[in-house]
Amino acid sequence: MAIDIGAGAIDRTTSSGGDLTWIDLTNPANATGSLDTVEIWANQQLEGCEVATFYTTTDYSTRDSELIGTVTAGSKQTFSGLSIDVSTNDYLGLHHTGGYIERSSSGGSGVKYKAGDYIPCTNETGWSTLADDSISTYGTGTEGAPPPTFTPRITGII
Repeated sequence: MAIDIGAGAIDRTTSSGGDLTWIDLTNPANATGSLDTVEIWANQQLEGCEVATFYTTTDYSTRDSELIGTVTAGSKQTFSGLSIDVSTNDYLGLHHTGGYIERSSSGGSGVKYKAGDYIPCTNETGWSTLADDSISTYGTGTEGAPPPTFTPRITGII
């Protein structure tokens, strides 16, 4: 099964900028596996762009991320050859240090945002919400085994 996540990288009605981390709640991941392609539509060139998958129980944590760098403005930009772990119901998000991301103020499932770089983060609180919004990001990939979990191994002299 093909995985898809995110609202879609399209030319939207408004934009937002600054040193922000965004989580788009529109179209959570439909399966578990790995994202290999991410599309982004910037209104003004994004600098220091990093994309990530986020999950939540009550707060937000990153599952995995990839540094994209600069995203040219004015059209959909496609970044392939990525390897970003994703699980069913994860959200797609990004952080950028400069520029403006295309954003719609209606028709979406909402976005969470926070000033600063929160990739990676664990149980991060204090996100602001734009209830009907979406940002211009979209990811695709292939279904596979669940992402590995870390199991500490105890070593030493007994």
